[in-house]
Amino acid sequence: WLRHGLVMGLAGIEKSNWLAAMKAPSASVRLGTLLALRKSRDPLIAKFLGDPDQRIAYEAIRAINDLPIAEAQSDLAGLLEDYLPGSSKAMPVTDVDAFMHHRIINANYYQAKASNARNLLRYAANSELPDRLRREALSAIEGWSDENPIDTTTGLPRDAATGRDSINKIVQLEIKTIFESAESDLLVQTTRVAQQYGYVVAREVLMAQLENKEYSPEVRAAALTSLLKRSDEGVEGFALALLEEKKPKLRMPALGALVEVNQPIGVKRAIEISRSGSIGERQNAYALLGMQDDETSAKYLAQEMQSVLSGSAPAQTTLDILEASRSRGEASIQKLVTFYDQSKTTANAVAQFEASLEGGDMERGKDIFMNNGVVQCVRCHKVDGYGADVGPDLTTIGKIHDRKYLLEALVDPGATVAPGFGMMVMSLKKGETVSGMLMTDEAVGVSLKMPDGEIQLFPAADIASKQPPISGMPPMGLLLKPSEVRDLVSYLSSLQLTEEEREPEGTEHE
Repeated sequence: WLRHGLVMGLAGIEKSNWLAAMKAPSASVRLGTLLALRKSRDPLIAKFLGDPDQRIAYEAIRAINDLPIAEAQSDLAGLLEDYLPGSSKAMPVTDVDAFMHHRIINANYYQAKASNARNLLRYAANSELPDRLRREALSAIEGWSDENPIDTTTGLPRDAATGRDSINKIVQLEIKTIFESAESDLLVQTTRVAQQYGYVVAREVLMAQLENKEYSPEVRAAALTSLLKRSDEGVEGFALALLEEKKPKLRMPALGALVEVNQPIGVKRAIEISRSGSIGERQNAYALLGMQDDETSAKYLAQEMQSVLSGSAPAQTTLDILEASRSRGEASIQKLVTFYDQSKTTANAVAQFEASLEGGDMERGKDIFMNNGVVQCVRCHKVDGYGADVGPDLTTIGKIHDRKYLLEALVDPGATVAPGFGMMVMSLKKGETVSGMLMTDEAVGVSLKMPDGEIQLFPAADIASKQPPISGMPPMGLLLKPSEVRDLVSYLSSLQLTEEEREPEGTEHE
């Protein structure tokens, strides 16, 4: 309370009377002065960026970035070099320090000058920094011209700088240094940024990435994509070679490249893979076949649509056959698609989304659950303690219910409402109408949680009529693509154990 009183006192008097407190020996006095400057959003707060007490310097960084204080942004951006490993002011990067790095990177992005871009690129080239920070700096370069109304460090609206400097030449001059130490995801991102700004990555560099089996599939696939974009004459051979490797994350982009450079051979291989590859590869193969215009793939997709109509198509790829067929322009294929759609016209919601029951990707589903801004699952549901209590806790939902139940819960949430999460309206024989959260509906009567929080039992003999409980959850089929519904079903089905029941990471079995 003393500090609060100091802040309020300083903020209420003429500033010239307390500026000397900025250099006071007492860290508490200096911090109080900083907070007073923060309260008035005074750019003089930038003087504290070099305070000998790191806690005070960090508080200044937070204030300038988070409020933000526009006139002090250039001072904050100028700290980037000071925070590099090897600098006399640099500290070991802990989680707390990393948040300061993010804010300094952010200030350089919002300053939007060519010199800021150069600072970011040189920062990203420092191999002593954690890759996550180097990637953050590169992300600022990658999104340099994007119009993002949200500040990624605060999650709040913020106006982007107008008249951002062109940085093509600076990227072309600086990015080579990043290639010298970049690996894994950072290497993929560096290659992507280089191409974005017109830097021609040497063929031997891309070849080294492509052929080095120690690199991740993502790095090697990115190198193949880069060679494809440059119409490299060796792409067909590279793609055929990668198709013989064991990792699907390599084979799938290889198949895409092959189809693009040699359609007849690529279509033939796609058809083969759609019959014998992993689930992900088969789905990818159908997607590629849907993008072609040749007779061979058209004939094959018509045959596969017949399998869908007869019910003999594999459940994991039925949706992919449908979506590939919808992409084709041939009348013979569209006739089959129309016949399928008409067969679902009067069906219930679960039958309409039957193709989304199997074959989803659990990780994509998790991303939808946690991060999709349209459906916002975590605003109502909780998994492993993360989320909200508006709807049922889903931590072990996959252990309790099968996929069909989960699909129904997504596309027809009113069909089965979990106790305590659906509103019911009833008419009593006395003429009264009551409503509340349905808790139980049994032969003896109906229990409702009333607006006052009390649970009241209404005997069956007293009830004249009751409406089915209404779920507050919207039908996900109206908000998500069928493929996204499929991924979400896969994720929910995977929720079998609580966090305590799961085996700790790193545990090994003999």
